[in-house]
Amino acid sequence: MIVHGEDLGAWTIAQRIGWDKLTHAQQWLLDSVLGLEPAGDGELQPVRKTQAERWATHLAAARHFPARRPLARSTVAPRRGGR
Repeated sequence: MIVHGEDLGAWTIAQRIGWDKLTHAQQWLLDSVLGLEPAGDGELQPVRKTQAERWATHLAAARHFPARRPLARSTVAPRRGGR
């Protein structure tokens, strides 16, 4: 799930893998509010996406944006005359 350009799934995995680097308060918040726990020994780090994969993800999000925000309109006037 992408929210404001942030992949929340990747963020969640990163928090779980780096659990020991978090402060006690951060660990408590992740556990009590989001129900996250430290990653197990068998869980792998997320595979980094290529630039092309990130571009495709952002392009898809941009294409879906007008459906989610029907009042958001472009401030650029369309060109006339096919140019």
